[in-house]
Amino acid sequence: MTNENYDTNIPEDKIKEALNGQREEAEKIISDKNKTKEFIDDVIKKLGNIPIIGPFFEDIPLLCSLTYDYVTGKYREIPLASIITIAAALAYFLSPIDLIPDPIPVIGYVDDAAVIGFAIMAVHNDLQSYKEWKSNNE
Repeated sequence: MTNENYDTNIPEDKIKEALNGQREEAEKIISDKNKTKEFIDDVIKKLGNIPIIGPFFEDIPLLCSLTYDYVTGKYREIPLASIITIAAALAYFLSPIDLIPDPIPVIGYVDDAAVIGFAIMAVHNDLQSYKEWKSNNE
């Protein structure tokens, strides 16, 4: 996972602003197991409606799994700040209010990809630890 994998030409300050705008929603999502499950189901459903997943969105199922495992207590070896970052990025992905509206063909998901990519880079080490834990505990 390198920066160039997630290069969308959206300024980093705009990406951070978009991510920070979802932090409160992220905290609500991870505070309730039922809300988390419903939220993750909605994220996966939206992901399934995107015609081409590509490298920007291929880690979304892993992010969803990590979030759910954290909320249910199966995996807690990650800082709360990292979980909030992940949930905020997923909330942005799901939100109808975007920097670039999703219905715009091709470019509609560029901002979503930028936010998801930024979050993945921010929690890279935590994500790698989770992948290792998950492969050892399946």
